[in-house]
Amino acid sequence: MVKSKRKRSSFFAMFIFVIVIVLLSCILSLIGFGGDKSYIANGSIETTLVTVRNPLSIKGITAILSNCVSNFMSFTPLIYLLISLIGIGVLDKSGLLDFIVKPFKNLKFNITIFITFFISIIFTWFGEYSYVLLLPLTALIYRKIGKNPIIGVIVCFVALTACSGANLIFDYNDYYLGKLTAASATLEVDKNYKFVISSTLFIMISSCVILSIIGTIVSRKSLEKKQVEAKKFENEEVVYSKRAFILSLITFIALNLVIIYLILPSKLPGSGMLLGSGKEYMDRVFATTSPFRNSFLVLSMIVLVITSVVYGFVSKNFKSTRDLNNSLSSHYEFIGRAVVYSFLVTVLMSIISWTRIGEVVSYNLVEFMNSLQFSGIPLIIVFFIIVILMSVLMPDMYSKWEIISPTIVPLFMRSNITPDFTQFIFKAADGIGKCFTPVFGYFVIMFAIVSYYKKDDIGLLGLFKKMMPLILILLGVWILILIGWFIIGLPLGISSYTTL
Repeated sequence: MVKSKRKRSSFFAMFIFVIVIVLLSCILSLIGFGGDKSYIANGSIETTLVTVRNPLSIKGITAILSNCVSNFMSFTPLIYLLISLIGIGVLDKSGLLDFIVKPFKNLKFNITIFITFFISIIFTWFGEYSYVLLLPLTALIYRKIGKNPIIGVIVCFVALTACSGANLIFDYNDYYLGKLTAASATLEVDKNYKFVISSTLFIMISSCVILSIIGTIVSRKSLEKKQVEAKKFENEEVVYSKRAFILSLITFIALNLVIIYLILPSKLPGSGMLLGSGKEYMDRVFATTSPFRNSFLVLSMIVLVITSVVYGFVSKNFKSTRDLNNSLSSHYEFIGRAVVYSFLVTVLMSIISWTRIGEVVSYNLVEFMNSLQFSGIPLIIVFFIIVILMSVLMPDMYSKWEIISPTIVPLFMRSNITPDFTQFIFKAADGIGKCFTPVFGYFVIMFAIVSYYKKDDIGLLGLFKKMMPLILILLGVWILILIGWFIIGLPLGISSYTTL
């Protein structure tokens, strides 16, 4: 008699995680567990004691319950997904996506995975928007070219997350982290240090290629062997029109030229309209107050919709405005799952944020590393692992670097390791760490998409199990890249090295 497999509820797994965090926070609060928070203020490093707060106290219960709805309403991954699916729906139903991906149907699967890996790493330049644009789009493309969409989504997510430290060009994360790095470096060790945004360009490009190749090999072997079976979908018949594609391509280019004009810092009429305030151009374009950054997803959706509408009506795939209206909401099938999972994650995030358990654990991990008095390769490896551990309860990259850079950057400089290399190690480890935690908001989006396409139910632990070989291999590759670069002494970027 064949025993049936017990299906583990994702809701139950998340509930257990919440209970563990609540009980752990309660115990740590009762014993007065805390940590020293170091931060830069008035040109010097100041320290204050931060302790874990009890979530089962009257104040804790009141604060967490009263913030549940507001935290859920401000859960940006879900909101961003809702916006992006409008453009993706029109792109699909217009037939434009079918025309674009048609040449890829005959590609070997390993080449398809490599392209997915490589493009996903490049798209990390767009920050968190890359998840809501690429994850549902990758699943749709794989479905249309006759490949397993679940493998595509997992590969895309892992590449976006675990490989976020690599790219072909620097992004705003490098610039923002660099400002914190420079503040920490000049405060105690080197008053003349200046951060250059291209300081890690060479190792970024090399890592992008290496990780794409290794990721492709491991993805093909591990994910296919585990037989991640997807539902069967019938692709709709569409009209292919070269004339419609040329017109939509012209439209796409024209719209992007308009957007570029709006972020040019010139005195021409209307130019610079989407720029924010700030002394440097990077701040004016990408800072949190920048109109361009805050409207980027909406602008992307508008470009997708208009370009797709041109193709749809010229090719006759859209025969009336009713077809267009139907396409706007045609890709909301898995939103119900995403909403439920998002609510659970926001509750968990509320508990972690209010109790401050993630912060306190991070402070103590840094203090532990500081007490080891390591240098060189052992220091690099220990720091890499500690950042991963921090990310389990504190996935936000900026928050982590703000609280640890005043201690970590001087520590590495005293060990003859440059601030540029220290920051790069942090970015690489931060990406890997986010793969290990359900607290990372975009993991929820990925899980909802996988759950929709999976033929049978899949739980959180089941998904982690399928992803783990790929993540662990990439973790090892990252460490080898960092150690190899450090031993050989290759330049990190333009006029930048691993050691002082």
